[in-house]
Amino acid sequence: MACTLQLVDSDGTFKDKELERFLQTVQLKRCGSSYVVVAIIGPQSSGKSTLLNRLFSTSFAEMDALKGRQQTTQGVWLAKAKGLTPLTLVVDLEGTDGAERGEDDTVFERQSALFALVVSDVLMINIWFHDIGREKAANLPLFKTIFEVMMRVKCSLRKTTLMLVIRDESPITPLVTVENQLRDSLKDIWGKVPKPPEYKEASMDYFFTVVVVSLPNFEHRRPEFEEQVAELREQFQNSTAPRGLAGHRNDTVPGESFLQYIKDIWQKIKENKDLDLPAQAVMVATVRCDQIVKEKLQELKEDKEWLSVTKGAQTGIVKGFGITVNNLVKRYLDGYRKDTTWFRKDITESKLKNLTSEIFSILKPFYLKQIEHHQAQVQDQFEKSLCSKIELNRDTKNFYTNVKLEALNIFERGCDDAKVALSNWDSSAQWKELLRNMEASWQEKRKARYAAVKSLMEKNLEAGLGVRTANLLAEAGKSSSKSTSVIWSDIRSVLNEEVAKAQTQFKAKLLGYDLTPEETNEMQKSIAKYGRYCVVKKAKAEANRAPDLMMTRFNEILTLEDDRSPRQWATKCHDIGAITREGKSSSLELLCSLVAVRLGEEIDSDEEIDSDEVIEGDNRQVFSSNEDTDSDNFQASSTDEEVDDADHSNGIDIESGCLSNLVVVPESPIIGRILRHWNGTKKPKEMRDEALRLLSTKSSWHNVSDTNTLITPAQFKAIWESFENQIQGPIGRVRTENRAAKSDRHKLVVTGAALGVGAVAATGGAVIAAAI
Repeated sequence: MACTLQLVDSDGTFKDKELERFLQTVQLKRCGSSYVVVAIIGPQSSGKSTLLNRLFSTSFAEMDALKGRQQTTQGVWLAKAKGLTPLTLVVDLEGTDGAERGEDDTVFERQSALFALVVSDVLMINIWFHDIGREKAANLPLFKTIFEVMMRVKCSLRKTTLMLVIRDESPITPLVTVENQLRDSLKDIWGKVPKPPEYKEASMDYFFTVVVVSLPNFEHRRPEFEEQVAELREQFQNSTAPRGLAGHRNDTVPGESFLQYIKDIWQKIKENKDLDLPAQAVMVATVRCDQIVKEKLQELKEDKEWLSVTKGAQTGIVKGFGITVNNLVKRYLDGYRKDTTWFRKDITESKLKNLTSEIFSILKPFYLKQIEHHQAQVQDQFEKSLCSKIELNRDTKNFYTNVKLEALNIFERGCDDAKVALSNWDSSAQWKELLRNMEASWQEKRKARYAAVKSLMEKNLEAGLGVRTANLLAEAGKSSSKSTSVIWSDIRSVLNEEVAKAQTQFKAKLLGYDLTPEETNEMQKSIAKYGRYCVVKKAKAEANRAPDLMMTRFNEILTLEDDRSPRQWATKCHDIGAITREGKSSSLELLCSLVAVRLGEEIDSDEEIDSDEVIEGDNRQVFSSNEDTDSDNFQASSTDEEVDDADHSNGIDIESGCLSNLVVVPESPIIGRILRHWNGTKKPKEMRDEALRLLSTKSSWHNVSDTNTLITPAQFKAIWESFENQIQGPIGRVRTENRAAKSDRHKLVVTGAALGVGAVAATGGAVIAAAI
C-alpha cells in the first residue's frame, strides 16, 4: 500500500479508518515520541505539493501546467517522508484561495490551516515573493484568526516552528529585508490578538520559532531550485535534535495515541464558531477589488502607448517619458476608482495602494533605464566638450569646471523629463556616479596632459643641455681662461637658464588644468632634477670619450696654426717641444674637466640626480661604449657638497695644480740645477713621476663624492699614460717632417752659395780677359 492518504476530504470528513491503516503501514507506534509532523499551507497552485515531493520524496498530486492553474489538492493529505530520521509525517493542505470553492466558503481553508498549525511540529507557509505586502495573499488575516482561536484551544499550546517559504525569490531584494518585513507583520498581528490572562504578556516567540527561507523559480531556475531544496532537506534530518527544527517541542503525543489526538483536534476545530466567515460585504469587496486590480494591470501591459514608451525606454532616451507614463498611470488608477465606486472605501483604498505599487514595480526598471541613458549621453557629451576645449586651448582658466557644470545641468533637465509623479524615486545615486566618472575622466586627461608636457620638456631639456654641455666641455683647456672651474661655472649657468625656461614653458602649457601649489612645486622640482640628469648624462658620455677627445685636441694643436690653417713645416721653423707641451697641457685641462660633475647647489631643488643611475658599471669605467641611459630611471641623490661615507677631504685637489706636473717642462741644465739647489725643488721628470704616484695612492678627488665622480684617480692615471704613449707617433712624424724640412732648407742654402761663388769667378775672368 502506498504511504499516502487523504486524511480529510473536501467536505471536511475525517477518514479515521484509512488513517489507522496508514499508521500501521508506517509503524508509527514503534516510534514512541520519536517522530515529526510537517505541514504546509499556502495559495492554490503555488507549488506546495511540488515542493513537498522534492523535499520529502513523497508523491502528492501536482498541478499540470499545460491544463492551466487549477486545484489539485482537495482536503488534507498525509504521507510519509522517505530517507529521514526520525520518521517524518508530511501534511499537504488544499490551497487557501482556490477559485473552485468560490466566494461563499473559506471556512474549510481556515479550519484546515488551524488544524495544520496545531498538529504539526513544523508548519511551512508557502508565500509568493510578489505577494509579500499583500495582506490576504500572504495569509496574514488567516494568521490572525488562527492565533485568536489557538489561544482558546488548550491542546494547541505547544511550541511550533513556522517556516515561511518564499517562492520565486528575487535576485535583487536581499532575503534579510523580506524576512524582517514578514516577522514585523506577524509580530504586529500577534500583538493585537486577545490573550488569556496567563499569556497576556507572552511574546510570539514563546509559542513559535520563525524561520524564513527562499527558493528560486521552479520552472525557470530549476537547477538552483533543486540544489536549494536539497540543502533545505538537510535541515529536516535529525530535526528533533536540540538545535533541530523540531528540537524545541514539548508534550509530544506518543505514536499509539496519534490517531485519536488529531481526530479530536479536527472535531474541536470544526465545532469552533470563531471561524465564521467575515462580513459578506467585506469578502465581496476584497475579492472583486483584487480582480479589478489584475484587470487594470493586464490592460496596462497591453496598452499600445505603454508598449511603445517602454520599448523605446529600453534602447534610448524617450522625450517626455515622465509626462507620458504619468498620464498612463493616472488613466488606469482613475479607471480603477471608477470601477470600484460602489465597494467599501477602506478596502478600495487598500487595493488602490496595491495597484499603484504593482504599476510602479513594473515601471521602475524603465525609469532607471531612462536615467542610465541620460547619464551615458551626458558623459559622452562631457568627454567631447572637454576634448574640444583641450584641443582648441580655449577658456584656459577653469574650463573643466565650466564643462562639468554644463553637463550636470543637462543631466538634471533629463532627470526632470523622466520624473514619475507619485513616486519617491530620485537620481541622486546616478548623479553622484556621473560626477565621479567626470572627475575620473578629467584626472585621467590631466595626467595624460601632464605626462605629455613633461615628456616634451624633458626632450627639449635633453636636446638643449646636451649640446650646450658638450660644447662647453669641449672648450676646456683651449686657453688659460678655459679652466675646469670656469667651464663648470658656465655649465651651471646654462643649466639654470635651461631649467628656468623649461619650468616657465611647462607652467604655461598647463594653464587651465588647475594645478595645485603642491603639483606646481613638484613639477618645478621634477624639471630641475631632469635638467641635472641631462648634464650628468652628457658629462658621463663625454668622460667615456675622454681618450679620443684628448687625442683630437692634441692633434689639432700639433698640426694646426692658431687660425686653424695647417702648419707649414717646410717654410716655417716651429718649436716642436713648445707645441707638444701646449698640446699636452690643453689635453690635461680637458681631462681634468671630465673627472667629476661640479654642479654644486645652483639648481633650486631639494634633491639631486643620482649619478650612479647615469654612470653605470663597476667603478664607472670610462672606456665603456654604452652611453645610453634610460631617462625614466633618474632618481634623487645628494648634492656635490655632500660627501659619501668614505673620507674625501684628503683626495686629490684637481684645481690646486698638482697634476700640471704631468706635463714635463724642459729646463736649462745649468740654470735649472742652480734653481733646484737654491729652492730645493726636484727635476721636472721626478715631479711628473710623483704626480703619477699620487694618482696611484689616492682613490678619490678632494671634496668630490663617489656619486659625482666620473673618472677615478686610477682611471685618470691610466688615461694619461695611454695618452702619452699614443702621442709619440704623431710627435715622431712631425719631428721627421721638421728635420726633412730643415735639411731641404740647408741644401738650398749650400746650393745657392756655390752658385754665387761660380758667378763671381766667371765675372772676374771676363774682366781680366777684356783687360788683356
